Amino acid sequence: MKKVTLIQYSSGIIVFLLLSLTGFSQSRKITGIVQEGKNNTPLEGATVSVKSSNENAVTNADGKFEITAPSGKAVLNISYVGYQLQTITVGAKESSVSVTLNESAVNQLSDVVVVGYGTQKKTDLTGAISSIKSDHLNLGGTTANIGQAIQGRASGVVVQQTSFAPGAGLAITIRGGNSFSGSNAPLYVIDGFITSSINQINPNDIASIDILKDASATAIYGARGSNGVVLITTKKGTSGKLLIEGNISHGTQRLTYKPDFISGQQYVDIKNAIAAENATTQPFPSSFVPANTNWWNLATHNASVDNQGISLSSNYQGSKIFVSLNHLKQTGVLQHTDFERFSARIGAERSLGDKVKIGGNFYGANSTSNLQPYTGDITAPLFSLLVAPAAYPIYNANGSYYNIISGDIKGNPLASLLEPTD
Repeated sequence: MKKVTLIQYSSGIIVFLLLSLTGFSQSRKITGIVQEGKNNTPLEGATVSVKSSNENAVTNADGKFEITAPSGKAVLNISYVGYQLQTITVGAKESSVSVTLNESAVNQLSDVVVVGYGTQKKTDLTGAISSIKSDHLNLGGTTANIGQAIQGRASGVVVQQTSFAPGAGLAITIRGGNSFSGSNAPLYVIDGFITSSINQINPNDIASIDILKDASATAIYGARGSNGVVLITTKKGTSGKLLIEGNISHGTQRLTYKPDFISGQQYVDIKNAIAAENATTQPFPSSFVPANTNWWNLATHNASVDNQGISLSSNYQGSKIFVSLNHLKQTGVLQHTDFERFSARIGAERSLGDKVKIGGNFYGANSTSNLQPYTGDITAPLFSLLVAPAAYPIYNANGSYYNIISGDIKGNPLASLLEPTD
C-alpha cells in the first residue's frame, strides 16, 4: 500500500515538473527599429535588453533588432551613448515595436564645435562661441540666405536688413561695431575656405554654423577676424545607405500699410485755391479734365516667395556624399522687382583609416534680379509714386507715357519703375 502511494506521489512530481518546464520554456521573438528623435534616422549600435533577463541585442546599420522575450508582457530597455534611456512595455500580442531615443541634455556639453582649423568639445571651450545646428536654421519659415537663418538665434549677433528689395543682403555684426570708417562685417569661412559672399549659399545645405566672438577664438585668423568669424560647415551625408529629401514651400508678402491719397479733382481744386489766394494764374483751367490715378496701387502688388529643393545623401562604408539642387524665386511688393537663384552643390568625404580623411566640395549658383531702391529718397521710384498728383493720367492718347512736370515730379513715376533695366 505504501509502495503504490509512493509511485503516485512520484508521478505527480514528474507531471508538475514537466508542466513547469513547459511553461518556462515558452518564449517569442520581438523585432523593432530604433531611431533618434531629431531627424528620425536609424541608430546603429543601440543596446536592447529584456528586463529581469539576460537577453540582449544590438541594432544593425538600419537600426533594426531582434530579441527573444518570454511570453506575455515584456519590458524592454533601450539605451545608446548620449541618449536618454527608453523603457517600453511590449504587449503579449505585439511582435514589432518602434522606439525613438531623445538626446540627453548632459550630452550636449560634449557636442563638437568648429574652432579655427580644428574642433573642440563645448566643455573644453574658454572662448565665446555660438553654435547653430541645421535643425534650427529654417525654423519659422523659408530663409533665402544665411543672414536670415542666423537672425535671432545667436546671442551677441545683430542681423540688420539693409534693404527690403528681394535678394538684398543683410549686415551682420558681432558684439557691435568696432570701426567708424572701416567695415564691421565678420570673416566668413565655409568648410575652411575664406569667402566674402554668403548670399548665394542655400541654407538647406548647411550642417552647422559656429560664430567665434572673442580674441582667443579668432586669433588664428589674425586681423581679418577682428570683427568675429562665422564658420559654416556644409552637409556631407547622413547615416544610412541613401536618403532622398525634398522640400517645396510657398509664401506670400503684402504691404501692411497703404497711404491714403486725395483724388484728382481734390488735387485740382486745392492747387487752384492756392493760386487764387496768391493772386497767381490758376494751374488748371476749367477745360482740364482731371484723371483719378492711384499711382501707389499701380506700382505695388502682393508678392510671393517660392522655394523648391531636393537633396541626396549617403554614408556607406566610410564614404559620405551629399548632392543638392535648389531653386528660389522671390518677387517684391514693388512692381518690377524680383530675385531668382539656381544653386547646385556636391560634397564628398572619404575616411582612409582613423587619422586620414579626404574630401571635396563643388558649389555653383546663378542668380538674376530686377533691382529698385526700396527707399524714400528723391531719386528712388517710391518718392515719385508718393508725391505724384492723381490728376494726371498714366498714358497719352497715343499710348506713350504721360510726361508730368509739376513740383518735384519730372517725368512719369510708373515709367521710372517699370522701364529701366538694372
